Amino acid sequence: MSGGQGQDSLYGDEGQDHLYGGEGADLLKGGEGDDLLVGYTGDGGGGADDRDTIFGGFGSDTIHGDAGDDLLSGDGGSDFLYGGEGNDEVHGHNAHDQVTDPVGDELYGGAGSDSLYGGSGADLLDGGSGNDRLFGGAGGDTLFGAGGSDFLSGGSGNDQLFGGDGPDTLYGGTGDDYLEVANGGHLDGGEGDDTLRGGDQASTLYGGDGQDLIFGSQGADLIRDGDAATIYGGGGNDDIRLGSLQNAAAPGWIEGEDGDDIIDVYGGGHHICGGEGADDISVSAAPGLGVSTIYGGSGDDKLTAEASVEAHGGDGSDYFNVFGPGAATLYGGSGDDLLSGGAGDDRLYGEEDDDLLSGGDGADSLFGGTGRDTLFGDSGADHLEGGAGDDTLIGDAGSDTLYGGEGNDMIGGGEGSYRFVDGQTHYHIDPDDAPDSLYGGEGFDTFYVGSGDVIADFNTATGGDIRDGDRSNNDFVDLSHFYNASTLAVMNAARSAMGEPVYRTPLDWLRADQADGVLSDISPANGFQDSFTLRILNGGVPVAGSDLTVENTNVICFAATTVLQTPKGGRAAGSLRPGDLVSTRSGRAERVTWCGLRRVSCYEMQIMPYLRPVLIPAHALGPGCPAADLLLSGNHRLQLEPGGGLLAARLLLGRRGVRRVILPQGVDYVHILFDRHLLLDAQGVAAESLWPGPKAMNSLDPASREEIYHLYPALRYGWLPEPAAAFLQGKRALHYLDRLSGPSFSPAESSVVQTCQ
Repeated sequence: MSGGQGQDSLYGDEGQDHLYGGEGADLLKGGEGDDLLVGYTGDGGGGADDRDTIFGGFGSDTIHGDAGDDLLSGDGGSDFLYGGEGNDEVHGHNAHDQVTDPVGDELYGGAGSDSLYGGSGADLLDGGSGNDRLFGGAGGDTLFGAGGSDFLSGGSGNDQLFGGDGPDTLYGGTGDDYLEVANGGHLDGGEGDDTLRGGDQASTLYGGDGQDLIFGSQGADLIRDGDAATIYGGGGNDDIRLGSLQNAAAPGWIEGEDGDDIIDVYGGGHHICGGEGADDISVSAAPGLGVSTIYGGSGDDKLTAEASVEAHGGDGSDYFNVFGPGAATLYGGSGDDLLSGGAGDDRLYGEEDDDLLSGGDGADSLFGGTGRDTLFGDSGADHLEGGAGDDTLIGDAGSDTLYGGEGNDMIGGGEGSYRFVDGQTHYHIDPDDAPDSLYGGEGFDTFYVGSGDVIADFNTATGGDIRDGDRSNNDFVDLSHFYNASTLAVMNAARSAMGEPVYRTPLDWLRADQADGVLSDISPANGFQDSFTLRILNGGVPVAGSDLTVENTNVICFAATTVLQTPKGGRAAGSLRPGDLVSTRSGRAERVTWCGLRRVSCYEMQIMPYLRPVLIPAHALGPGCPAADLLLSGNHRLQLEPGGGLLAARLLLGRRGVRRVILPQGVDYVHILFDRHLLLDAQGVAAESLWPGPKAMNSLDPASREEIYHLYPALRYGWLPEPAAAFLQGKRALHYLDRLSGPSFSPAESSVVQTCQ
């Protein structure tokens, strides 16, 4: 039946009817039976004037809207609906007995912005070109947006939604749905275990409830899921959220993949991999939800966790910060990492490169690994191991056990704090009352102690003479703030009151205190306000008191009687004051900025040979060099020829009569500092001024060090002035002396003149 031109109404009734509307806005009703209904418009038709309304009725109908903005309804039966050109509205509907035998429809929107409604049943909806709206309804539907920016809603059932070209919006609804876009868009899986794919462009993906599988696009995606999910971020800088404070997600699997990703999860038992790029990962959860495993991947990653985690930094310089009561296990991997534990009993592994580890509260275990690491136990009974490299270990509060491992380590058991200046770590240590056990391990270590501590392997002699004046070839513990002139006065007052002989020096007292294997004289019983105890052991045996030495380097110091040239003539070094002008070997006069003095008694020189001054006889180094006998510290550097390097005076011992001497009256060593390192004229010999390197500064008393730091604050943070000439040490110095040597410059036995009276 054909309607021809005009607005026709065609009714098929029962049977297999063929109805053609022709031109005009026609009404076609197929009725019962498997009908063919076509709303044909003829040549040049379309638009509102040719808006056909077609109802298939019962039966498996085939319906074509053709051109025009048509309304198509399949009604009952398994229908085939094709909207054709124009903005069509297509409804699939179902068979009359849809509750017990749902039947799926095929809906094709064609060109234009169409609206397709699938109803119940497993429907196929294809929007065609244009910005279409597709509604699957009940049943397992398949929706294709095709061209244009489309809106697809699967409804109930296990649906498949394909956005096609353009940025599309897809809602899976209830059921286990599959959502995919080609060029980005908005995807929401809804309830059920859904699969979402973002395509090539940046997408927004919401998994919804259920255990979802989410694949991000190659762009910067926004990914959210409220429950357990498997998420792959893809390329681009993705923003991934899993769970919330109101809904702790069940264990999920998240991989950020390429790009600098933000990953934020709530819950426990997750597997998270940041992938390539500098990723920012946050994990939070209430206690008892399981341990999340995290891999930062390559790049400088950041992890913040308020949950129990096991985290691996991978490549790059990573920052891991854990807080809250849960226990964490952190691995830094390669790169200079910063690992910080929380309130639980954490295990931190710096692994490769130069790492900073901070245990936080709890009984933590910290392992530096290779590189120059810094370990802080913080509060709690902690276990620290530096590993290979020159490490710094600070136990902080609590009874800690510290092992330096290989390398020359700095080990402190007491409370401490640290800060960062110019990329370097600077620390301050205060003794606490909790006893710590300190193990230096291999290398020459520096210990910082508090009351009650035990140094278990104080290596006093390996690799060097404990009385050679060189602190760098032995372990070192700074006890000067416990045993000094002030505390000696208190101790001697107590001994005098008891009728016991007093100690001559703080070192005498220290050695006597060590005789029973425990340093314990500093106590209220002897007039002190507080108590201090320390055990210094090696191999389980107390170190002998005689093996505790000053190990004072006195790197650069003159005897007070040494004559230095000034613009007004020669002056004794001990008479110089800040502001005085001193002549230099360059011919210029420079102004003194600081002077210091250290007196060494005859008794100290007798029992500690390295404190004896070096005597260079007159003319020993050449005519007028020196002009008169010259007394210097053994570590004071000299320049033997113009433009040559600097070598310590003690290296000349045994050559041309150079020797150490004991002076009955003792000796005063003078330190003279200028704005820069200089060569001075010391009785005709080119001798250096004070070069404030680490050894020189350690040889000074604390008050003198603070005076210099006040004048030159940068020294506190590692800055050093340029040396006036190259320092010659070891084989290089010996080769230099061999080159200068002759019959009168060959080594001979050093002799000691004079004795204490």
